[in-house]
Amino acid sequence: MKCEKYDVAIIGAGPCGIFTALELMKNKRIALFDVGKKLREKKCFLEITKKCVNCRPICNILGGFGGAQFFEGTKLSLYPAGTGLLKFTKNKEELDSIYDYVETILNGNGKKQRTYTNKSRIDNLSKKFEEIGIDMKYYNAQKVSKKTMNLIADNIYKKLKEKGVDIFLQTMVKDIEKKDNQFILKTDKSKFIANKVVIAVGRIGSRWLIKIADKLGIKYNEDHQIELGVRIEMPCQVFTRVNDIHNDLKLKRIISANDEMRTFCQDYKGFITKCVYNLPGDHIVSSLDGHIIGTDEDGGNMSQVVNIAIHHRFDSEKGIEQIYNLIKSMNHDGKPIVQSMKSFLLGEKTDNKIGVKLSMSDVVYDDINKYLPLKTLLLIKDFICRLDRVLPGFAHDNNAIYAPSFEMGWKRMVLSKNFETRVKGIFVGGDINGHFRGALQAMISGVIIGRAILNEQG
Repeated sequence: MKCEKYDVAIIGAGPCGIFTALELMKNKRIALFDVGKKLREKKCFLEITKKCVNCRPICNILGGFGGAQFFEGTKLSLYPAGTGLLKFTKNKEELDSIYDYVETILNGNGKKQRTYTNKSRIDNLSKKFEEIGIDMKYYNAQKVSKKTMNLIADNIYKKLKEKGVDIFLQTMVKDIEKKDNQFILKTDKSKFIANKVVIAVGRIGSRWLIKIADKLGIKYNEDHQIELGVRIEMPCQVFTRVNDIHNDLKLKRIISANDEMRTFCQDYKGFITKCVYNLPGDHIVSSLDGHIIGTDEDGGNMSQVVNIAIHHRFDSEKGIEQIYNLIKSMNHDGKPIVQSMKSFLLGEKTDNKIGVKLSMSDVVYDDINKYLPLKTLLLIKDFICRLDRVLPGFAHDNNAIYAPSFEMGWKRMVLSKNFETRVKGIFVGGDINGHFRGALQAMISGVIIGRAILNEQG
């Protein structure tokens, strides 16, 4: 059977994959693969029917053209978010120039110009957290709605198609073989040959990537840190006075060399949803996630609550399978747990007296205290009570608290400054490489990879 041949095959059509393709489309023959659907064919049934259906073969939020960020709206965060990107550029000036470049592309396809907060207000807020033993990391985080991110993705999709990029959606790359300095990609439908491969599968593809890495000899470092915790939902008024200063409140409390507490993913008037990890070989487990969906700018779908994640980051002595089993135990037939803040803090059987309208109702009422490790529980409760001193109402009895929420950083790929692995011709970009996180940061990695491939001689 004759195989189609490409200069570059990109696996994963999320932020990194899309921006790699944008860089290469004028000069290279490109194939872009993703196991998910077209953007306009993706539907989250949790939003429509209030019941998750565990989409197959991949969660509609996580998979498909644009990934989660272009599907549900996102925050686009500038430096010092994603500080791990610095080692992939000459200096901060070069990194800043790539941020500006990506911003120009996004603005040209529908994003509004970002605004900036008065520095004195930032400093005053930071001092208040410092007084309770918590560090605040500030960066400009622009909220961009589902409507706008959909528009940007549609425009980029059209440009890629017009420039001859072959986009293979609902196509799973099952294996990669190296032969005579080329790569053979075996999908569930056909075979393809490529001179170079860019892997940008997002965190949902972590186990697939390690399988490929072990087979091809791609080097990576073990990182046994895990983030495990909860997502809290409360009336939006609790955050009203800080949201216009810092709309992605990143707070950190260092416990020891290997332990810290942190917040992330603040969604003011946003929604809690869940991302289901259900690719072949994975347990079906879900993690809570927050999405903006609408913003004040476009009058989109908005709630009257705010949600934010609190995680305990620590070195785990358990293997990845044990951690997956722990997380799975908190999923009741795929449904996360929820309880009132009062019953959580007191360690009592849940009383279901939640005073906010849950933005996600496909849940089971249970006691989170039964599942999380004791140290994690104690640190989360202490952190909540500290935050209540700066954000009165944060620890109110009737707030909702959900679990599980988690992030894993088990593998950190060994990469050159251009994101190339030790296997020449294979690059790994975006969140999956283990060096940074963030939608804008993934796009930047795609630009760096694309430019590196274009600048190669021969």
